[in-house]
Amino acid sequence: MNKLILSAFIFLIALVTSCFERSFVIDNLENETKDRAIQETDSTLIKDKVKSLILATIARDPEKILSQVHLEKGANVDIKAAKSYGQIKADIFNKNSFLYLVLFDTVKLRNTLKDPEIQSIAGYLSSSRSYHLHLTFYSSNECEVFINFQGRPSTAVLGNPVYEKIDGDWYLRRIF
Repeated sequence: MNKLILSAFIFLIALVTSCFERSFVIDNLENETKDRAIQETDSTLIKDKVKSLILATIARDPEKILSQVHLEKGANVDIKAAKSYGQIKADIFNKNSFLYLVLFDTVKLRNTLKDPEIQSIAGYLSSSRSYHLHLTFYSSNECEVFINFQGRPSTAVLGNPVYEKIDGDWYLRRIF
């Protein structure tokens, strides 16, 4: 009887856990460099980076996001705003900074922008369980990732992460 209860319990945990799993699929890969080696090696590495970025954003884990930013080059926090690693670090941990609000805090963001419809990036990303990635390699060292998911807002609200290969590893050049 105890084995039956234990088996049922394990099955129930597996069932509940599977409801929270998220899937990441590369739907489309554009390789403007026409280099097959990029397609075969770097696309998997970038998929893993994007998966980590999405999960860290949903978990509101600034340290994991920051780990994808190059120490010397920093990153853009949107299409135009280039920031150093130090500036991003200060902002991403400051619960009153605009970067923190945009990434993690829907309530404060709505109050700040006076827009009851807008969500933080974590809010948008957490609304889905499945993410379809469209990778565009502009060179052997640059890749933009369009993340498609149910309920995705326009690119004016949620930009595409851009990765740059520096010293053999891929780093965020634009966060979202």
